Amino acid sequence: MIFRLRELGFHFSIRLSFIIATLFLFTHQQAKSCDEPGEVHAVDIISVFLDFPYFNQYIRESLPVINYVRDPQVSQVHVKISRQRSGAGGENYVISFLGRQQFEGMNNEITYWAPASNTQDDTRRGLIERLKLGLAPYLANTGLNSLITVNISDSIMNMDRKPVEDPWKNWVFEIYGGANLYKEASQTKFNSRWGFYADKVSDEWKMRMRPYFNLNNSSYISEEDGERESHNYRHGFQGYMIRSLGQHWSAGLFLNMLASTFHNMKFNIEPTPGIEYSLYPYSEATEKAITFAYTMGAAQNYYLEETIFLKKQETLFKHALRIAVDFDQPGGLFGEELRGLIIFMILMPTGWSFTPGSICG
Repeated sequence: MIFRLRELGFHFSIRLSFIIATLFLFTHQQAKSCDEPGEVHAVDIISVFLDFPYFNQYIRESLPVINYVRDPQVSQVHVKISRQRSGAGGENYVISFLGRQQFEGMNNEITYWAPASNTQDDTRRGLIERLKLGLAPYLANTGLNSLITVNISDSIMNMDRKPVEDPWKNWVFEIYGGANLYKEASQTKFNSRWGFYADKVSDEWKMRMRPYFNLNNSSYISEEDGERESHNYRHGFQGYMIRSLGQHWSAGLFLNMLASTFHNMKFNIEPTPGIEYSLYPYSEATEKAITFAYTMGAAQNYYLEETIFLKKQETLFKHALRIAVDFDQPGGLFGEELRGLIIFMILMPTGWSFTPGSICG
């Protein structure tokens, strides 16, 4: 009797272990399948109420991914269609999409013109395509977005585009400024900076004009020196004008001017023309670029005080050859992105300057 009970307990233990293992494998498989991309779940099927008498059965059969409901209150998207006949014999359909529940406020309206030459099949096929287009924003906010693709006709991709009329001619302006005032019994400090940008970027030209102004005034009172004042400034101008000469060549002129007490510079002007060749077309510059740029110019300097070389003014000539390599490629052996930047320059001993980035930018 004891042996029989032990035998029953042994069989019961085996059976219970088998049930637990089966449940584990089933739930694990369910969890795995839920994580797989492309899976369709009931919660992702949106509920739509069709509020029109046209081609209802055909629409239900042609768009089976939608859950059609008979009560607009439980729908997530309320679709209404109105039809107006034209004197020319055609029909104009206005399709309204009204978002509800989590899509509240997502409303849209699409029109469809069915000419008189349309057959009934042509018209209902046209309505189906407009319904797909109108429902796409709602489906894109569900787990079905990975299963949705958008096809654009080649005729649209290759059509001539009319340039957009811009009254500012691609110019963008920005004004900035700021100031600080610090004052106490024995000292006062005032700092300010202001200026503006004027930029233009088009297929042919890239231009910038940037005047800037920086002013620093301070005064303090001491028992030994009495009242002392300090006035410093740094004003200047940075600009360039670059012309595209095709997909591989560009030429430009850079202009810098400076007046600064910090640099002992009464006035400085540096015009620098340059030319650049790109091994890859400029249209691919966001992904890969190998450029060779050569600049040559001169700087005319007028100093506030005589330099250690006993000069009040001088002219410095300079030129530079720059080779820049910039790659931004996904994937590969180096992870998600491969980035590199190699710069090589040949400079004259008389002076040099360097601005990062390619001429065409």
